[in-house]
Amino acid sequence: MKAIAALCSLLAFAAGAADFVPEARTGAAIQKAIDAAAAAGGGRVALERGVVYPSGTLYLRSSVELNVPEGTVILGGGSPADYDDVDDPRIERRPEKSAKVFIACLDAHDVAITGKGVIDGQGPKFYDVNSLVWGRFYAKPPHPRPRMIEFFNCRDVRFEDVTFKDSPGWTCWLRKCENFTAERVKIVADQKMINNDGFHVDSCRHVRLRGCDLRTGDDCVVMRAIRTPGGEDLVCEDMVVENCTLNSACQCIRLSCPSDGIIRNGVFRNLKMSGANGVVSAHPVRYLLDGEHGSCRMESIAVEDCEIDVSGSAISFTVEPGCRLRDFGNVTFRRIRLKSGRALTLAGTGDTPLRNVVFEDVSGIVEAERPIEMSSVEGVRFDRFDVRSGLGKRSPPAVNDSDCWERGL
Repeated sequence: MKAIAALCSLLAFAAGAADFVPEARTGAAIQKAIDAAAAAGGGRVALERGVVYPSGTLYLRSSVELNVPEGTVILGGGSPADYDDVDDPRIERRPEKSAKVFIACLDAHDVAITGKGVIDGQGPKFYDVNSLVWGRFYAKPPHPRPRMIEFFNCRDVRFEDVTFKDSPGWTCWLRKCENFTAERVKIVADQKMINNDGFHVDSCRHVRLRGCDLRTGDDCVVMRAIRTPGGEDLVCEDMVVENCTLNSACQCIRLSCPSDGIIRNGVFRNLKMSGANGVVSAHPVRYLLDGEHGSCRMESIAVEDCEIDVSGSAISFTVEPGCRLRDFGNVTFRRIRLKSGRALTLAGTGDTPLRNVVFEDVSGIVEAERPIEMSSVEGVRFDRFDVRSGLGKRSPPAVNDSDCWERGL
């Protein structure tokens, strides 16, 4: 019923929307049009086709659609000074120690970003592109890097057709939002930039990502419930990602971190994943909040009808000793075709065993001698599991006993 009500609300909003056209080709003029539309009770801010709008921070409002038509670019500034600090204390966290945001939206409803245009964050300008970390990522300088999109405590939000390019930080951080839909969205980024996650879905309900094409240096899609030390037990639930293409220099899908709350009822289906790693839930000690041992809980996660072709591991669920999670596992992989450079890894600990992982109709090849590595697991089940390993090292030619006798060996 909530989804139907949200759809009706969005349709009513779109049907009655009036166009508000910025008076100039600047971000300040876009903001003025957004504010005018909100003051009028809602409307569409329609940008001019084929125009570049230089802009700093923009604030979206309730019942406002920002339409970026094909050929149009909202071009973010290339310096931290170009962006505001969106530092509402209720948000609590400051990822990458930065509160700077390109497009912000707080406490709003019936909000949309549409059109086939581009929102460009000029991400490489915020990194040291002349220095590589681990031989593959630009070095992170000390100055703060803005996130491209940050929505907090919003409901009934939709993104359609738009392209988000080169975010300096997380591309879309959705925190404590409800009824969010992204369809045919593109996220494209220089894959030498780290920490430019695609959709970082945090403590949200009723999220749908459909037909999106994501190419990032960091995680393409993240499902989390980020807590603060001693904070409330947050939940991220009812999230569906389907019919998307994911390519990441890190992980295509990341599930939770050790100090998070609860993630549950997540479905990832009909996805094509490529790049470094496929589906990952990693819980290293260094990710723990101060004074905590872990709090994450995972419930009812399904990965279905997916193709995974990665140089690293197609599936990796690990927890380090010292992290004691509440419940680690409860994941089903169904109808998966994979090609993996490293072993599938299922590794719990004595304190936190990995429980209830099901493989149904999973096949492919792992270019390693051991196709799957497991430790400290309970309730792992294989049904039609046909994963072949690589050839591994070749043995030296066998010596025939009769040859040895004849040669006096």
